[in-house]
Amino acid sequence: VDGAPVSGVVFDNTEASILKNSEIIRSGYGVVLRNNAHHNTIQNNTVVMNTERGIWIRQGCDRNNVFDNTVTDNNGEGIYI
Repeated sequence: VDGAPVSGVVFDNTEASILKNSEIIRSGYGVVLRNNAHHNTIQNNTVVMNTERGIWIRQGCDRNNVFDNTVTDNNGEGIYI
């Protein structure tokens, strides 16, 4: 995903979804989990140069796995939980 105006990838009320081996660059937020997104996996992605946070796991989203990602050069926090 390159240049999405708001968010590159959004997990909205999802369960057991996987985001793997992707590039999310030059978007608003890189990856956002919201509205009871549970048991999802974010693995081995490149999340860089976004204008907001790289990966944002919002309140109410539980038991998600985030590992082996490259998260750099975002204007906000790299990973915000």
